[in-house]
Amino acid sequence: MPVFSRDDDGLVSFGLTEKAARSTTDPLVESAWFVNSLDDDAERRLAAVVRTAAGG
Repeated sequence: MPVFSRDDDGLVSFGLTEKAARSTTDPLVESAWFVNSLDDDAERRLAAVVRTAAGG
C-alpha cells in the first residue's frame, strides 16, 4: 500500500510511501499530514490522496 498512518501519543499522521503515485512535474510534493480531526471534508481529502497514491 502506498500510504501509511501512525498514532504517536494521540497525534495521528498520514503519509505517502516511496511507492505512491505522485506528481513528477511539481518540485514540491506533499507527502505527509497531521490529522487533528476527521470531519467529512478531511475524510474526502484523504480519500482523494489515497486514490491518487494508488494510481487511480
